[in-house]
Amino acid sequence: MWTIGYISAIYEKDFCLLTYSHVDKDLVLRREIDATFHKNEIVGIKLSEKIINGISDYKVEDICHYSDLPKSDIKIFYAYQNYLYDIANNRFDTENFYISMKQHNVSRILLNNLQKVLNRNYDFIYDYIDNISIDSLIKERNVKIVEHLYDKNGDYSCRAEVECTEYLDSYLNSLLHIVGSYSPYCVNNSPKQEPNESYQQAVERVIEETKVNAKSLYLPKHHLNHLLQECSVIENCYMKEKNEILDKVKYYLEYTPL
Repeated sequence: MWTIGYISAIYEKDFCLLTYSHVDKDLVLRREIDATFHKNEIVGIKLSEKIINGISDYKVEDICHYSDLPKSDIKIFYAYQNYLYDIANNRFDTENFYISMKQHNVSRILLNNLQKVLNRNYDFIYDYIDNISIDSLIKERNVKIVEHLYDKNGDYSCRAEVECTEYLDSYLNSLLHIVGSYSPYCVNNSPKQEPNESYQQAVERVIEETKVNAKSLYLPKHHLNHLLQECSVIENCYMKEKNEILDKVKYYLEYTPL
């Protein structure tokens, strides 16, 4: 089997010390260590397992470069070992990072071009905005009310939800995307109905209102500034996640990238 760790020291090219957990540290591997390996390199560590008195005992057998680490037969002893994958791949867009992006309502079009954002290559944003026609977006927007039966404990009732075109861009969504739901038994229906107005009429009214507002409020420079602000949010959250990962591997594994 294999696990992931790092070379903590190399001596005389014929043996090295390996670490893959807070208890399995500075383990000796005697073998020729060629010049392609270096101290602090994240590597695959081959282990053999022996059961002694019902307890697994692992012995280091070999190492390989991270790029040669097998995709299967990998054993992760502690969750923090996974941070070594992030460092080796130089990618820190973890699950926590994307949770943070959702909380900040960051545009999907930016996350789909994450590396360009992190490299501050914003040409794709300029091209994207140059090709936007707010009139075309309004014309192509699809809004409909979808009715369905709701069953809770045998209580059937008619419910409705608004389905609307959703954009990969929080700025456009703020202007054009409509969210709504209706139940005859609910006092918090959205959009809110005016006196003597049916729910269908309320939705049609909001469609017209958002259409008028989008035409009057949309400005390419405001759109650009909005997306560039989100780029700053992405960069800050990404660096925060990266630094937290580096702090954790330093704490648990005493590992610091060169």
